Amino acid sequence: MAKGTKYDQQFKESAVRYRLDHPELTLKKAAENLGISDSALKTWLRTAKEHEGCVPTRGSGNYSSDEAKEIARLQRELRDTKDALEILKKSHQYPGEMTEAVYTATAEYILEMAQRPVKHRVSVSGVLKRLGVSRSGYNAWKKRCPSATEKHPGEVKEKILKIYEDSHQNYGAPKITRELWKDGEKIAVKTVANYMRQMGIKAQRVKPYAQTTIDSDFSKELHNILQQQFNPEQPDAVWVSDITYIWTFEGWYT
Repeated sequence: MAKGTKYDQQFKESAVRYRLDHPELTLKKAAENLGISDSALKTWLRTAKEHEGCVPTRGSGNYSSDEAKEIARLQRELRDTKDALEILKKSHQYPGEMTEAVYTATAEYILEMAQRPVKHRVSVSGVLKRLGVSRSGYNAWKKRCPSATEKHPGEVKEKILKIYEDSHQNYGAPKITRELWKDGEKIAVKTVANYMRQMGIKAQRVKPYAQTTIDSDFSKELHNILQQQFNPEQPDAVWVSDITYIWTFEGWYT
């Protein structure tokens, strides 16, 4: 950072979010990636912590008034709330315990936003705060259990294909997702469906046909003896039977 360089509030808060979103980096490395000094980043982090994520720079002329400052704070809260709602909706795609589902949805949402043509930086701290889960818990989960989208897609697709083939090509995205979760693979149904579409595979739901009758006209051979009288006067006077056809991979069974 050149001596005397001034940064506006948006840059400072973006730098703070970058640091918080990349706990795997040292403070010095994060500052280097941002092109600023580690002392400046440290100061902004401390200021953001004291002001609920804001880095006020009133003295530098970034806010014309207290009203403008309050509007900026409300805009950040609105953005974080919208992101939290999107993550909450995504979390329902994941089976298992709710907190872990929120963590998984958060990781996938951040990745999706980063891949958009117009990138949208998500404030992980702000979002998790509104979802009622801890940032430290999220970081611990991320180190322990990275989501499938953070792995090489080819590795995940191989697992999807194996489950698909083992099911005799009957499993669709929901069932394959459940099997992946049993194997410890944290992934959304939507992601599995996208991968399956890319691979050109889908659940085969062709209903097998079995000819159960030869001729529906029995008027010459069969006679309606019962005549809809279903209350016989004595036991064993009327007997009724049925044939059930069950489809298996080896054919029809009766």
